[in-house]
Amino acid sequence: MIGQIRDTTFVRHDEWSAGLPDSVLRLRLEDIDGDGLAEAICKVSGDVTSGHWETYFRRGGSWVHYSNILPDFDAPDISFADVNNDGHLDLCTPTEVWLNLTPSSAGASNSLLPSSLSLSAFPNPFNPTSEITFSLPKAGRATLKIFNLLGRQVSVLQDGVLATGSHRVSFDGGQLPAGIYFLRLEAASRQTTLKLVLLK
Repeated sequence: MIGQIRDTTFVRHDEWSAGLPDSVLRLRLEDIDGDGLAEAICKVSGDVTSGHWETYFRRGGSWVHYSNILPDFDAPDISFADVNNDGHLDLCTPTEVWLNLTPSSAGASNSLLPSSLSLSAFPNPFNPTSEITFSLPKAGRATLKIFNLLGRQVSVLQDGVLATGSHRVSFDGGQLPAGIYFLRLEAASRQTTLKLVLLK
């Protein structure tokens, strides 16, 4: 005999349902922020072959909806696994893989999540390096590129999927001539641009 089956009794606790949406088409439970508590990933609109997925975290005794965790996607089913073995869970749909979606600020108040794209650089003017800080209101693909005055791309600082929240990259303009450049952030079908001044 390999193992023994023991009697298990499930007791309904209505208070554990507080905060979940009324009509859930599909439900996945997974600890996507690594805090030891499972999050509820629910399909709440459309039908079982399409529709919108939402994420709910257990906070203060009830489920709280976090709107900026998942990227924009439309899939009948999802799963979570550490696909690239980096210690973070990745989102898998039947046709797509979204890497590194573990939210770093999920334990904080939902009001701390950015509501729009933001972009800054310090120092600016700079010689030859500047720290670029940007914020994303929703997880997904983001590109951060630098263009010269003629509109030619001279550098790509970021091109890939990122989680919601703040991110930082360093730009070294040591190989570029002094002058004015434009830093452009594109994400979630929106973009914002910042003027950079490189001094030599």
